[in-house]
Amino acid sequence: MERFLSDTLWIEIKKLIKTAKQTRAALAYVHDVTHLPLKRNATLVCDASPASVAAGQTSVRVLRVLAKKGVHLYSAPGLHAKLVIADQIAVIGSGNASRSSISQRLIEAGLMTSAPSVLAGAHAFIEHLIQSPHTTSLDTAELGKLARIKVKRRPYGIGRAPKRATHSKTSLQEPSTWIVGLTDL
Repeated sequence: MERFLSDTLWIEIKKLIKTAKQTRAALAYVHDVTHLPLKRNATLVCDASPASVAAGQTSVRVLRVLAKKGVHLYSAPGLHAKLVIADQIAVIGSGNASRSSISQRLIEAGLMTSAPSVLAGAHAFIEHLIQSPHTTSLDTAELGKLARIKVKRRPYGIGRAPKRATHSKTSLQEPSTWIVGLTDL
């Protein structure tokens, strides 16, 4: 099964996670988990470096909520991946767990697949992140250190997206075919 997602990216991810027995995710920034209902024993790798926390890209408050639910949390500085694995389905795309992404202020896209080779690669990628010497397990003490960082959100134009332009429903939800011609210069 393969499916391209755009406007429904976070709706589909939320549905998958709610019914999944096992969930693993690598999401660069985590600031809103409205559509990321991770449960006990789920795994989340994000960039919770001091720089990302200070910039307001990853929320320590949100990470603490997930920790209380029993989610295994890790910080991989420099992570830019956006990957969610729910049982035997992987979603790989552009969306962070942020208000801008979930509210569709940003235009996101992703591929949902159950291809065994993709799933194996996705699991290996997350395992590699967890085992990396640069990755930190986010326990209560580490979250406490991060919570003391003063957050200074960056102004529009540096890390923030403008209000999303409206698109017709069909332009992003229905498959399209593009024909492009190339000419030597």
